[in-house]
Amino acid sequence: MQTSHAGLNNVGVTFIAQKDDEGSKLVIKAMSDRSEKNTGLMRDILRSILDKMNEVNGKMVIMDGKMDVIDGKMDEVKQLIIDYTEPIEQILGKVDNLEGFLKEKLSSDFEKIRYIWEEFSAGKIKRRDLIKECIKILGRKFIGLFISNLAFKI
Repeated sequence: MQTSHAGLNNVGVTFIAQKDDEGSKLVIKAMSDRSEKNTGLMRDILRSILDKMNEVNGKMVIMDGKMDVIDGKMDEVKQLIIDYTEPIEQILGKVDNLEGFLKEKLSSDFEKIRYIWEEFSAGKIKRRDLIKECIKILGRKFIGLFISNLAFKI
């Protein structure tokens, strides 16, 4: 639990953030010995704070939804890697000029995998790791290069 205090024009305000099994809450308490003017001002300030908090909460709900989508895409990429790495590895083992093949088929997308290609051609990583990284970076586009050959192998 977090508590903070603020003094606004002789109005005492206490903010208490609480988290329980039902979620998070913000409790706002205000005290004043002053006139109706301060009470009205305090009410306006609290409404403004509540509006901002509702806006933030709405954005958090949207972000939570986006995170679910991202998690789903990550699961999809992981499954693509599992399903296609070995068959693509077998096909790539039969390609004589692998760099030329990839440059021709991927065109400008080859630049997206250039770093990983250089790691592979320098012998720093294995063909399987090259394929996994290419699938992570290019996804279905990379797999699509081999679909006609894979259709008979899977």
